Amino acid sequence: MNDKAAGKLVGVIFAVIILLAMGATLFTTVNYPVSQTFSLPSAPAHPPHEVNITLYADASGWDYLHGPSNPTITILNGTLVHFTVIEEDNQPHTLTINPGSSESSYSDTLLSTSQITTTPGHISYVTAYFDTVGVFTYWCTIHPTTMVGLINVVSSLPSNVYKFPTPPSSATVTAHVSLTATNSGFTSSNGTNPNLFFGNDSLVNFTIIQNGTSMHDFIVAPGDNVSSFNSTVINATEIGTTNGRSVSVNLYFNTTEEFTYWDSYYPSKTVGHIFITRSTSTASIAVTDLGLVTGGTRNWTLPVAISTAVVLHFEDTSKLNYSVMVSSDRYSAVSNGTLVSTTNASTSVEIASYNFTKVTLIDNKVTSGSTGNILYYEHLRNITLYANHLGWNYSVGSVNPVFNLTLGTMVNFTLINGDGLNHTLAISYGNLPYAGTTENVTSVNSTVKTSFGYFLFQMYGTYTYFDTYHPSSAVSSINVTNETSASASVAIPFTHMYAYPSENSGTQYTYVLSGTVNEPKRYN
Repeated sequence: MNDKAAGKLVGVIFAVIILLAMGATLFTTVNYPVSQTFSLPSAPAHPPHEVNITLYADASGWDYLHGPSNPTITILNGTLVHFTVIEEDNQPHTLTINPGSSESSYSDTLLSTSQITTTPGHISYVTAYFDTVGVFTYWCTIHPTTMVGLINVVSSLPSNVYKFPTPPSSATVTAHVSLTATNSGFTSSNGTNPNLFFGNDSLVNFTIIQNGTSMHDFIVAPGDNVSSFNSTVINATEIGTTNGRSVSVNLYFNTTEEFTYWDSYYPSKTVGHIFITRSTSTASIAVTDLGLVTGGTRNWTLPVAISTAVVLHFEDTSKLNYSVMVSSDRYSAVSNGTLVSTTNASTSVEIASYNFTKVTLIDNKVTSGSTGNILYYEHLRNITLYANHLGWNYSVGSVNPVFNLTLGTMVNFTLINGDGLNHTLAISYGNLPYAGTTENVTSVNSTVKTSFGYFLFQMYGTYTYFDTYHPSSAVSSINVTNETSASASVAIPFTHMYAYPSENSGTQYTYVLSGTVNEPKRYN
């Protein structure tokens, strides 16, 4: 081989080496991780569909202890979702959405940790528009393994018609309701989209009155939100477009639960609630410059069985401007946390719950403040403890007894002073005193020999009850488990639609409730 040919060969080899190197570099570049971004689209001025969805933020799972954890949400394509997120457990959380059936960095955080906050009961709001059929994931980036659920966006929902039961032949109308259909909601003498309360086995006559010439209908469904599982009680043809026309229908309610009514032509403005309850309890509350007072006490507790309608009568004795706020689990009867807001007047409001919960009322206008607690319970139990620095029930029985309770039990504690010293009964969630959130229930001392206090057990697991003055000797546990009896939970047979989705120390008060406390009927 001559020098010229050898030079060409060397050049070719060198070129091949360069091309191989470039290929390797190109291959590496093409396969490098690509940073992706994702955000939900902006909602149009008039979205085809709208729905309200409430989620409870808890590290154990979205909606933990409020129904099925991490519920699957099914919505129609083109739905604007109004999310309400309620902080539950004093931990940071996010509400994050991404396309697909699992979490990823390819996501859109709708609510950050600073927006949700770590204050229990804090409420955050955000809207999200879904315009693509498919599966999305909603999750918390702080607790990605426990707080994760699916959003199914579908082109059509299954048609499921709820059928109201046929009333007994001997039934007569027990209540009359008149609602005027407007573009801004169903109006009545009790306001727009009023909450309606009826006893079980009620036959209610509804009259819908046309206002204007727009199309309207009247739809009712079981549950606390707009649902595809419903009954079109009165359709648009029946109501018509003649101003002043009225149409009536009788509906029979024979289960203690909540229903939602709305107008499908104006679904975001016409949502109201119907509460079917077992019994009624009444409490008179004085609005004073010291706060909310009943029975002469600022900090009070009203225990009521679930499925009880509670009529709260506020009497403005000091002629103040007052606003009573609610800090609680989700409450359909309450809008934006305000239960009642009145100037120099007295008024009554009615609320109900179908699940165990603690509702705290706060007079928002009184800086010195006071609170009232309404405790809804599934089970009631009375426990007497003798306070002694050597241990609970020392010398009167088993020392520091262990108690086993069912979830949702409210305990009326009677505390008796056994040695003349100071004692405070406190309860914390966990295996040790002060292990978790601690609440003082009631106290005795050399003057107060007997006292009473309520505590509602709302979480599974172990609680510790102890004496804050003698935490090493007067201490024991309370185990809370779920009840497995079939009578404890009865589900309404419907196909999922849009989405359904202590106590303070003080004097004991006696409230007389009518009716029998039975196991509740729940919907999930």
